[in-house]
Amino acid sequence: MTTASLAAPDSTTPELQPLTLPAWAVQATPDVERNLVGMSRSGDFYAYGDSPDQPGPLVPALVGVVTDITISQHGANSRYGLRDYLDVTLQTPIPDVQVLLRLPCKASPHPVSGELLIPWSVRSLLAALQTIQLSETAIKIQPRKGTATTFIRVLPFSPEGIEQPEIRCEAIGGSRDDLDISVNHLRSQLGLPPLFPGASSSSGSQQPATELAAA
Repeated sequence: MTTASLAAPDSTTPELQPLTLPAWAVQATPDVERNLVGMSRSGDFYAYGDSPDQPGPLVPALVGVVTDITISQHGANSRYGLRDYLDVTLQTPIPDVQVLLRLPCKASPHPVSGELLIPWSVRSLLAALQTIQLSETAIKIQPRKGTATTFIRVLPFSPEGIEQPEIRCEAIGGSRDDLDISVNHLRSQLGLPPLFPGASSSSGSQQPATELAAA
């Protein structure tokens, strides 16, 4: 089995094709296989391996319907300590196979202003997801490398399984409160309780789409 098993169908393919369960699938529940995918510093999706020093193969793209969005913490035993990650779970075309995309949320200082900002990968993904009906829309997710950072492309499928153009929209703001508000909003779409009851939508902000494309 190869990484192509998780790749999205070719744009010329009229219907979503079943995905082959990859060798690195891990058992999440007694009845559901959950494949864990991260993003490398170079901006590539990759399958989690046996350890951080032994990552699995690269994964070109992910296909499925979003079923869960949450924030998890990992790295308690690392030299960096606990860090927050955005976890987006997709139900793939195979009924009992899911993919969990895990992206780091650690804020970094802006090179000019010094303001701490959440990564563009997280901000662009969350913004795109807010434009669709999550539980009713199959999507393809893949990284898009920019000059100095990596964004996330989201391409929805029509009800007939035809791939549609990439969603182009403004990214969410870069503060932690913007992240919390967006996660709460998307979870409400999925019928899930808020993770951050204290987050106020009045403090949320958006970055212009031109900045998203050029950053």
